[in-house]
Amino acid sequence: MVDSLQQFVLQYQEIIVLSVVMVASMAEWLHYRRIWRIERLAFGPSRKKSSWLKFLSLMTVVACGCLSWGLLSLLRTSGSNWDDQGFSVSNSELEHYVIALDVSPSMDIVDAGASRKQSRSERASQILLESVSRLEMSRSRISIVAFYSQSLPVVVETFDPAVVHNVLGDLPLRQAFPSGKTNLYSVFEKAAEIGKRWKKGSASLILCSDGDTLPADSTPRRPEIFKNVLIVGVGDANRGTFIHDHISRQDRRSLKQLANQMRGQYIDANTKLLDSALLSSIRTSGETKDFTSHKFQWIAICLGALWLALIPTLLPWIGGGWNPRKAGTRELSSKDFADLRS
Repeated sequence: MVDSLQQFVLQYQEIIVLSVVMVASMAEWLHYRRIWRIERLAFGPSRKKSSWLKFLSLMTVVACGCLSWGLLSLLRTSGSNWDDQGFSVSNSELEHYVIALDVSPSMDIVDAGASRKQSRSERASQILLESVSRLEMSRSRISIVAFYSQSLPVVVETFDPAVVHNVLGDLPLRQAFPSGKTNLYSVFEKAAEIGKRWKKGSASLILCSDGDTLPADSTPRRPEIFKNVLIVGVGDANRGTFIHDHISRQDRRSLKQLANQMRGQYIDANTKLLDSALLSSIRTSGETKDFTSHKFQWIAICLGALWLALIPTLLPWIGGGWNPRKAGTRELSSKDFADLRS
């Protein structure tokens, strides 16, 4: 329910705020028309309409707009995620990781590891599982995208290491793909689609592949949700293996080119695991939060709610001509009754 509401607010926040302002304006206009029918009761026998009333109506509309904008903006960046120990973690505090795994037939070639006796897919799973084991799962959400001729999401926002281990180690993912060339660019489109409701700069992408030729007719842009992109290469880069009418080896050139296009880092992890310092930099870089936006949201909420709460107090003092503290009681004459009827 909360996720559906957040998704709706993410898409239509401006429309919702504008609708609130329009409804409040219409309500103030109708109220403004109706009070003139009882203007003697509202403003006293002199019928002196206070100039504050138009200002009060305008500020009421502004207060409704500020209150709705602040609440909806906070709803976009907060939520009700709960880890396995029962601690609440808001969406703005979560760290998202997208793991992109190459499942093309060349990943079955045995030329990885220090002894060159591991398949590339086994090496990729070992690297990725070792990386996941160093994450604080209570504040991390992991999504896995498998790619070959296209990209398909396998797991979205899980915090269970067993699920990640099962996907990376046991599932025959290649059976879900038609044959074709490895499409490295499709990973970023699918990752951006998965993370479209995440906070900008709150995710990191780790892509593990042996590389392939990159299309020359298009160059993708790094999605704004990713603060870090790490391209991990597996497979022997010096000795090739014949498969499907061509020689396959780790294509360092294409992987480095992809890392440059995505403003990320390329690591040859065929013989060594990822450095702890590198993974730490991925987790910590870009973690500075934008407190300014939250500050303005809370200011808008407080000012809007305060103004709406003060209106019933302000109206008796500055809204009309009656002043019961100064004027004493008196009997109305027949002339006064006649004036009231006119």
